[in-house]
Amino acid sequence: MTVKVTMQGAAYGRKVDLQKFNSYEQLYTTLNEMFKEFADGNLAIGELVSDYNFVYKDGDGDWMVMGDLPWNMFITTCKSLMIIKVNAKTDLELRL
Repeated sequence: MTVKVTMQGAAYGRKVDLQKFNSYEQLYTTLNEMFKEFADGNLAIGELVSDYNFVYKDGDGDWMVMGDLPWNMFITTCKSLMIIKVNAKTDLELRL
């Protein structure tokens, strides 16, 4: 399944095919490479300290934190991805 990926502050978005990945770690690594030029901090991978959160929109239109579901369930549920600054999470929740 191909999903749109956007990053707060990035001039453009990208699309990724989630079925080409076998784990969150592979996806994090790819997203880090795609968006590192727009990151003014550390995107990080998985459990490392990061200046950004990876969130996704599920089938109900709710924004969820990436990594909260087993991988196989995530790739069937995810409709779009967003990379947001940690301090912007509250702002995102207020806008939605």
